[in-house]
Amino acid sequence: MAEVALRMEGRYHDLASQDLVSSPAIWDRPANRVEFGRHPDLKVPVEIRFDQDGVRNHSELSTREKRNIVGFFGDSFVENRGIEDRFSFTSILDAVAQPDARVVNYGVEGYGLDQEYLRYKKYENHDIHNVVYVFCENDLRGLQETGITEITQDGDITFRAPRINHFYRLIGRFHVTYLVITAYYKVRMLVHFISTGNWEWKSLRAFNDWFDLDPAYWITSDFLSPSPSSSTLGLSQKFLVLLEKWKHEVEASQRTFTVLVLPWKLDDAVATKLFRNFDGNVIHSIGIFKNCENCKFQNDPHWNEYGNERVADFVRSDESLPFHNKFNLTKHASVKIGIDEYYNGLLR
Repeated sequence: MAEVALRMEGRYHDLASQDLVSSPAIWDRPANRVEFGRHPDLKVPVEIRFDQDGVRNHSELSTREKRNIVGFFGDSFVENRGIEDRFSFTSILDAVAQPDARVVNYGVEGYGLDQEYLRYKKYENHDIHNVVYVFCENDLRGLQETGITEITQDGDITFRAPRINHFYRLIGRFHVTYLVITAYYKVRMLVHFISTGNWEWKSLRAFNDWFDLDPAYWITSDFLSPSPSSSTLGLSQKFLVLLEKWKHEVEASQRTFTVLVLPWKLDDAVATKLFRNFDGNVIHSIGIFKNCENCKFQNDPHWNEYGNERVADFVRSDESLPFHNKFNLTKHASVKIGIDEYYNGLLR
């Protein structure tokens, strides 16, 4: 009954319906495939095209053929499976890029730092000139969940081959599986809040508030506390070692490496503390959604089409970015008008 109800309501549809292939990053996108996500608010199908490299790409030119690439690596905020490709910030930026440059969406929903690093290694033979890692606060939890990395005695990071569990792949097709996983982490988070005397749980008066709260928050809350646990500190140390390794390898290839922090208060707070001793280019985007109440989906915590437009405008106008000169600042596609027409046409 729960499975039927979840399928009718649409929750977890995208997770349960995705086709995945095995990879060193546990799983990856299939090549030469067309999938369909679902818009969180409008509930209409969203076409998602993967080219011969398994990269979301709706252009006629395959990713391996593109030159002078600004590559964005990240999770669902980068891949943008909930919206049409033309409204994603990577496509908006690509439309205003100089003729000799391209912007590529290397994002994969659910990925964390370790998987994004491996994805870069998979595509490092592409003509990538600039790497942008989009940081999300739950990337700390991601290192714990995947379990594919460990720090060696000499302070380096090693990767172990993930074990493919066919039972997991089977139950991954059921919506109720993700309900159980979500419930597990929320109960674990509640126990953490109560045992540590954290006041946050007392403010969760409504069921919807509790249901929508990110289950990764218990690790984030611990990290931001005055006395983080040894396990959380270990995760943060591993995170920084891997980030430094990625940055060093990128720069050794004469490419630039930039960290772009998501514009939410929680992500910004974690980044401020986590990157204090990181010797790299970190761009904080907090504040770009000021006076923009419609920049997020109503039924999903991600940025929507209007949010993507704001992000694209922020990136192309930030002169501190090493690839700032790759965008034509005088060229401006009527993105907002297109978004308005898209919503008005579907809501009539």
